Amino acid sequence: MSEPSPQVEDQQIDGAALRARVQEALSRARAVPASTPAPRSSGRSVGSALQDVDRALSQAAEHWAVGSQVPPMHKLHGLLRLLATPTAKALLRAAQLITRDQRDFNGATLQALQQLRGLLGPHLDEARRELQTMRAEVTRDQKEREGLQATLDSLVAENDAQRRLVEAQTRALDAVRAELRDSTERLKNEIVRREDLHRGLVLQERRLTVLIEEARRRLPGPLEPSQVEVLASEGRKMREGMYPSFEDAFRGSSEEIQGRLRAYLPWLREAHAGEAKRPILDLGCGRGELLMLLREEGLEGMGVDLNDEMVERSRAAGLKVERGDAISYLRSLPDSSVGAVTAIHVIEHIPLEANLALFEECARVLKPGGIAIFETPNPENIVVGACNFYMDPTHLRPLHPSTMRYLAEARGLVRVRVEYFRPMAVPELGPAPLTEWVRTKLLGPQDYAVVGYRAAESS
Repeated sequence: MSEPSPQVEDQQIDGAALRARVQEALSRARAVPASTPAPRSSGRSVGSALQDVDRALSQAAEHWAVGSQVPPMHKLHGLLRLLATPTAKALLRAAQLITRDQRDFNGATLQALQQLRGLLGPHLDEARRELQTMRAEVTRDQKEREGLQATLDSLVAENDAQRRLVEAQTRALDAVRAELRDSTERLKNEIVRREDLHRGLVLQERRLTVLIEEARRRLPGPLEPSQVEVLASEGRKMREGMYPSFEDAFRGSSEEIQGRLRAYLPWLREAHAGEAKRPILDLGCGRGELLMLLREEGLEGMGVDLNDEMVERSRAAGLKVERGDAISYLRSLPDSSVGAVTAIHVIEHIPLEANLALFEECARVLKPGGIAIFETPNPENIVVGACNFYMDPTHLRPLHPSTMRYLAEARGLVRVRVEYFRPMAVPELGPAPLTEWVRTKLLGPQDYAVVGYRAAESS
């Protein structure tokens, strides 16, 4: 756009003064503080904004020369128009003296803005093209990110599925391993049982051969007392040979019995039993469950049993076991020689006189503060006392806990108490007193133990 050149009569334009004013205005514009907040974007495009600027400049070009021309008098006609025209011109010439500086400033400002628009136009077009390019790149990057995110989500989902599959396979493998361990343990137990049966059969065969040979030597003549003793002894041994398999069938597995016997470990340790100079003596040690447990716990223990088969089995397991009668073995020991005496399910197999002697000898051989434990079926549980007790044909009679406690105290043990174990697992029957009584009598603890001590030296 060319610089406007108004035609005004008697108009004098001072170019130097006009340039000074424009420079002053530009200086004021540059002096605006940088911290002045920029106007918020209206959201319009750069092209639309430039069109608005061009329209504004066009309107400014039409009206910058204020007071230089007489305005059109379209509403006046005839004589009124002829009279008003000279008057308007006279007023215009007078006004030009006042508006001259304003017109100079308007012209210079409009020219500067037009030049600035011409200089900024190409740069704005280039900036607009760059902005469009950047927008296209942003859109492309956004699509790439969306694609990568979708791929990542797919990989995460696949990984979760694989993890769940691995967890399921691991659980299944653990179950198979557990079943394999159980099967292996059952197989080991079955092998041990078969070996025991085989060993028992061989022993019984040998004993039967002895009986047949002894009978063949003397028959049909009368038997001598020594021969009768041989026959009786071998018959007893044949009966004893059946007892290990009987316990395997009815008593429970060796691991199960060891689990039950762990209840006695705190009392044994409290009495310092199992130390080098305070060994634990297990009477009627049977299959050796308590001795195995003591060895596992690092406690010194030894056992005594009359059953040859039991003794052989225990010795084969590396346990220290002697064959013999419990009371006879106790009588062979010196006073104050052991830290503990245990008899697990023994006292129900022997008569009253033997139990009295057992209590007396235990009180003698225990070291001061030593402990004695006698476990036996609990007849206060009616199911045990009236039924289960008689499953073992070698049991003599049930022993009431109050009676055994009295006898143990009467024969020299002190601080005697009764401890109950293994109540039957039954569903809840209700809190009524009668129900509780029935529960105790029918479904109460199946075993009890008489626990006593030898008096300490201080007492």
